[in-house]
Amino acid sequence: MGNYKYAYFTNEVYKAIFRERAQEYKTLLKLNSKDNIRSTLYSEVLVIIASFEAGLASEFEKKSDSLGRGLSKDEADKIICEFSEQPLYTPLLDNARTLMASRDNLCEMSGMKNFRNI
Repeated sequence: MGNYKYAYFTNEVYKAIFRERAQEYKTLLKLNSKDNIRSTLYSEVLVIIASFEAGLASEFEKKSDSLGRGLSKDEADKIICEFSEQPLYTPLLDNARTLMASRDNLCEMSGMKNFRNI
């Protein structure tokens, strides 16, 4: 996958957590293409993202070690899907979605033009 790997898996993580691709979320937040989405997120949401990514990295490593090779995109996608459905993450992912949705709605109701300065 080369250099595209980071963008692809960032999108997959955002889809698992927010049910939207990173670019869709940028559009929703009215961010410029060079703006960093994570700089707009609540610290609680960043912790959930970081723990989700750390857990995924561990699952990727375990599967890669058991296979004795790197993972294919399809194998990694399957792990992301299974990982996001773990009961442990259900309340955490729901909380992240609720936090961001309430913040987005509040900002939209207040008429803010973009969400960078929140």
